[in-house]
Amino acid sequence: MKSQDQEARIIELRQTHPSWGSRRLIERYHVKGSHSAVHRVIKQNNLIKPKKKRWRKRKDLSQLKKKMNFFGKSELDTKDLSDIYQYWLFMKRLGLPRYEYTLRELSIGASFFAYADQNNSTYASYFAQYVIEHLKSYGINTVAIVWQTDNGSEFIGNVKKKTNRLSAFQKELKANHIEHGRIPPSLPGQGCSYLQGDVETFHRIVEDEVYEIESYANPIEFMGKVYAYLIYFNYLRKNRYRDNKSPAEILRERFPRVDEGVLNLPLS
Repeated sequence: MKSQDQEARIIELRQTHPSWGSRRLIERYHVKGSHSAVHRVIKQNNLIKPKKKRWRKRKDLSQLKKKMNFFGKSELDTKDLSDIYQYWLFMKRLGLPRYEYTLRELSIGASFFAYADQNNSTYASYFAQYVIEHLKSYGINTVAIVWQTDNGSEFIGNVKKKTNRLSAFQKELKANHIEHGRIPPSLPGQGCSYLQGDVETFHRIVEDEVYEIESYANPIEFMGKVYAYLIYFNYLRKNRYRDNKSPAEILRERFPRVDEGVLNLPLS
């Protein structure tokens, strides 16, 4: 392939995947050239998206995560998919779900997710129950588990409530002896969302790699594609911040006695 043809292909792929960097384009499409060469083509053609300023630098927890027990700690969050224009069109046309409920396990980086049309504690508790039953079926002891969330009403209930009554989500965790960790409430100029960095990173990844680029003919095709992505993410996708290994590879190395099927959460 001629140099001009290679550059044209890089430009076309970057325009198709505006959030993908040189490494991802090379890994997924086998683009010829080094990372720096591909990045140079992207930059010279003004295809670099300006990065959002980060007021807080997230502490590197890679060494700590390597010492965590499997499913010892996870982060949970919800994502409003109506904010993604490409997905919103299909959501309206096909009646696709608006909210993604997500769990990111920290020791190996695996992720689970499910969908609902509403964002409330009832659906959060359904998601929790579904994941808990799945883990128990693979012999995971929930007594030693910590699930961390923000202070959204789907997790803690109505923030203006006058009693200490538990939300449906909190009741589900308590019934299974799971500790509920909550990040500090955000104050003006002092946001704490960085403490949910792993699950928010997954939200950004799945938006870049699925919701911004995929199309769907019907709800069945949608569920098929997102389920395929869950399998791909947990078993095959390399994470360069985790020694360029997939969650399944880390599981085999650190927890060889755990059945790898635990990473496969069917979407219902």
